Parts: sequence; structure tokens; C-alpha cells
Amino acid sequence: MTQNTNVDISSVQPPDLPGKKTITTAVFVSFLVGILVGLSIMYLVNNLGPWDGFFEKLTAGIQTPDIKNPVSLNREKFSFKHPGNWKEEIDPNIDHQNNITLDIPSGGMFELRIYDLDYDPEELVNDQVEIWENDVVKKSYRQSFNKIKQFTGHGITVTGFQDGIWKVKTRTFAFKTDKHVVFISEYVFSEDEKTERPGFDLIYSTLKIN
Repeated sequence: MTQNTNVDISSVQPPDLPGKKTITTAVFVSFLVGILVGLSIMYLVNNLGPWDGFFEKLTAGIQTPDIKNPVSLNREKFSFKHPGNWKEEIDPNIDHQNNITLDIPSGGMFELRIYDLDYDPEELVNDQVEIWENDVVKKSYRQSFNKIKQFTGHGITVTGFQDGIWKVKTRTFAFKTDKHVVFISEYVFSEDEKTERPGFDLIYSTLKIN
């Protein structure tokens, strides 16, 4: 008796190669992880507030205040010197004879404003501190002080976390002269404070109110 051994080879599937299922699973998992990471980054950028300073910090590298090449500012009501690599922020809607904001390469900033004598220094400081704590600095810690270099007034240091993530420090200070009330505000990433302090000291040691 003869047995039919003809087989239709077109219907025969090749055996799975060793590790094929493992490789396929790994690729699929990596794809899902990539999607989740991408969505997380999009969420952070869109929902965690002002990240400009953070991205500047990533791209700027370490830049110490250029106090060897200072810039001299002479305005109607004040004058001082600041580091050469701290740049003035120009806003056409602001009176730059009475106000100035300096951008610091590490992502920080310095601000000075001149007010009339009918403004209260303590109230100006408290109002600014509330803005810091409500809009920028979370989980904050306050500390009062009353002197910057030769100037005596009312000041509050706020240490906390920008968007609850990046540790930052702000110093807000105001004092009276015979003619004006002077308001000062500093903002730095905490890890950069010691590096940036000589830049602030240069400003305060040369600051004159006219």
C-alpha cells in the first residue's frame, strides 16, 4: 500500500526564530515609553508656568558676572555700574528714567524702580512678595532684613521653588531718600546665588540716587 506523502508547502509557516517575541515586545514597550515621555514634556511646558529662565540656564552655561568690564548707567534719578554681561531689558511701555530691569545670563534678574515719597516702602515690598509667592515661588520661606550695603530700609528674602521644582531665591527691598522711595528686587536660582552675588554687590556699592 502506497502512502501519499505530497504536502502543500505553501501552507507551511516557518518556525519562530529564537528571541523574536522578546524583540517585538521590547520595541513595542520602547514605543509606548517614547510616547509617554513626549506627552509629559508637552504637559510640563504648557502647564508649569514661566520656564524661560530655566531654558536660558540650560543653554547659557556657567557665566560669572563680568565685573572687570562694567557698564555705567546714568539716568535722571539714579546711576550705578553693573556687570558687562548683564543686559538691560528694553520695554517701550516703561519709563526707563525711573525704572530698569537687568537680565542675568543664568536666568535671574535685577530690577530697580523710583517712586515718589508718598509711597510706603514696606507696602511696596509686601505687595511684591505676595506676587512672588502667588505666581512664582512655591513652598516658600520668608526672612526679613533691613540693610543692603549703605542703604537702610525694609526687605524680605523669599526662598522656595519655582513652579514647585526649581529652587530660587528673591530679595525685595525698599528705602527712602530725601526725594524718592527706591524699590529693588533680585531673582536668582539658589545654586547660582554665590556666583551672582558680586554682580549685585557692584550695583549696590556704586548706586547713587539723585
